[in-house]
Amino acid sequence: MPVLPVTASRARRREVGRIGAVSNRATPPGVEPRQAGLRWHQALGYALLGRVDPALGTQDRPDPAALMADLDRRYESGRQGLLDAVARARAGAGGWPYVVPDDLRAGLGAAQFAAALGELRRVLGAEGGPRLVLSDRRLDAAEQALLRDVPPHHGS
Repeated sequence: MPVLPVTASRARRREVGRIGAVSNRATPPGVEPRQAGLRWHQALGYALLGRVDPALGTQDRPDPAALMADLDRRYESGRQGLLDAVARARAGAGGWPYVVPDDLRAGLGAAQFAAALGELRRVLGAEGGPRLVLSDRRLDAAEQALLRDVPPHHGS
């Protein structure tokens, strides 16, 4: 492989950068970098309520407090109505928070989304929730095997 002089490699990097082949900004497929408003509040609203609300628009970053204020104004019964909807969803078989479709999460970082959803739940007052403990069931074979698995020096 031939070794390029330093000046030629710099010129090549500038040329590649000019034609747009090199970008350090991640954008969703098919979206131009200058129009890449992300659907943060729509995705968070979906996780909370299970429906898409295009009126929530696009944002560069999530703002759970602003989203909560917006949902509080827009939802029929305000914050208590949101909490009632969350309680109904938790009691249902589908699970809560709702799984957000891929098209809504396009370009959103998973860790950032999880943190924003946690903050939204905290602002709403819907964190935690009932935890089911199944203490009256028998252990399955895998759980029994784990209980029997002890270090060689255990009990000697």
